[in-house]
Amino acid sequence: MNKIYKEIYLYLKRNHINLEEDIYYYGVEILTTYLLWFLFTFFILLYFDFVIEALFYIIPFIILRSYVGGLHLNSKIGCFIVTILTSCILPFVAQLFPVTVSLIIIIHIVCTMLISKVKVMDHEHKVLSNVEKQYLSKKGIYFVLFLFTLTILLFGLGDSIFVKEIQFVSITYIFEFIIYIFKSGN
Repeated sequence: MNKIYKEIYLYLKRNHINLEEDIYYYGVEILTTYLLWFLFTFFILLYFDFVIEALFYIIPFIILRSYVGGLHLNSKIGCFIVTILTSCILPFVAQLFPVTVSLIIIIHIVCTMLISKVKVMDHEHKVLSNVEKQYLSKKGIYFVLFLFTLTILLFGLGDSIFVKEIQFVSITYIFEFIIYIFKSGN
């Protein structure tokens, strides 16, 4: 596989596409990881006939994570395995939680308050300025408000399956923020 990546890089260079080699390989590594994650997750969820329901968890989770960060592991393989397990198991777990308007409101208020307090979960490989943290946390809060609105709308339409998935994104983030706060000593 490395030979193929090297040939692609050399082809790009020959065609005057100036790209730093380490950035190229980092991008290839990220792309490969996401592709493998998608394939593993998709086939596991397909086997259990739970793809559509899981998408209502996975897509909002990815979007919120892109704004406010998340927990990271030291091992790439460990991170890969935990990401697959999170993507496959948590949508099933979400179905075990009750859905009430009061619970929806409380969950989203707590999630919003934690984002307001913590801003963004820092990572040593991606240090952000205070301005960037402010900007991303605002986007995160707006997205949680969007999820709240969508959850209430779906709840009003009588849909509990997708409501549970969307609601569980905020529950997952509440736990991530609590773990982050204890780990970082904030």
